[in-house]
Amino acid sequence: MKFDDLSLDNLRSLARTQKGHPGIKGFSTMGKEDLKKTIKKHFKLKGGALEARSNAVRAPVKLSGSGSCGGSIVKNAIMRAIEKRRAKGGQMPSRLMNKAMNLSVKGGKLSSAELHDMLHGSYNLDEYKGGDGWSRDDDLSTATSSVYRHKDGRAVVAHRGTEGTISDWGNNLKYGSTGETGYKQTQRFKDAKDVQKKAEEKYGQDKISTIGHSQGGLLAELLGKNSHEIITVNKATSPFSDNSGGSNQHDIRSDCDKVSMFKTKKSKNDTTIKGKKNMLGCKDSIKEHSYDILKRKGDDHMFGHGMALGADPATWSPQGRGVDDDDIDFEDVKWGTFTKQLEAFNRQHGKNLDLCKFADMILKDTKKYQVKTVRRARFYKNVLAKKKCS
Repeated sequence: MKFDDLSLDNLRSLARTQKGHPGIKGFSTMGKEDLKKTIKKHFKLKGGALEARSNAVRAPVKLSGSGSCGGSIVKNAIMRAIEKRRAKGGQMPSRLMNKAMNLSVKGGKLSSAELHDMLHGSYNLDEYKGGDGWSRDDDLSTATSSVYRHKDGRAVVAHRGTEGTISDWGNNLKYGSTGETGYKQTQRFKDAKDVQKKAEEKYGQDKISTIGHSQGGLLAELLGKNSHEIITVNKATSPFSDNSGGSNQHDIRSDCDKVSMFKTKKSKNDTTIKGKKNMLGCKDSIKEHSYDILKRKGDDHMFGHGMALGADPATWSPQGRGVDDDDIDFEDVKWGTFTKQLEAFNRQHGKNLDLCKFADMILKDTKKYQVKTVRRARFYKNVLAKKKCS
């Protein structure tokens, strides 16, 4: 993948690897084009990782994961290993690439622009253009519920709000008079439930953000409880319903919107956008109900909880290539275990050192090795095996 093709999430993940660099300060609030310019100005892209153009120290990025790789891993270690395998011309599949794919990097929030475009697309099917890795899943999408997929594995189910048909307004009337119990008997609810179920089966509940505007926000709340998160905009509320949602729900509303006014329980996940007012109060309650209120937050404002994303192979190594455990430098394998480092060193360098000689080798030239490796060597020789190595 070329640098210019990276999404905003990919760019922010790259920028995060250089968080200590003064030139990248404030990257989390930058738009896509500004962030590209900043990265190009202060860094060069080498092997899928950023390298500072100045002498600034590069801060390693920790990726959380599970499995035999251990509880945490440093991305630089994987990148060095990938470069080593790339030189060998190694091919997929490989054990380590599978591990790398199972690691996670925090990201996956939806920008205000993405959220707006998806909600707009749920009303206007032919006007959704996608971009930044997103496209519509036409196999699952219907006239009232759209499914979007990202190349990193995420998916969004967007439930459309009310259109001006008699049956759709009848659904609103049903909800307003009978609450959730009566609304769940409508065909609109049943159709949306079917799309939600198919999307969760195809993409996995933990990779889905369920979103909706107005009546669609109500559907998102009722149907997205098992998805990773729910994001609603000016959600339909009723005095006969709880309207609060769960811990995975993020409600966005204008303080001038009347449709969402019955939500009484506030949550830390809620976002209230100031409506346009004059001396008499709110200027236009109908316009305040539109999802266009999202534009007031700016295109790059992020909503939602984010999620653990599998690494995109394109950001790790060329397609079709991977790395094996033996490609990981001895300083980076089995983090926290000095013995495993020794085993890897002997295997990679054809040596037969014992732990004492291994520690001596490291302590003889401490500047050559990572700080953590030197500390382990010093702790082993001076504490754990003080008599043995004397």
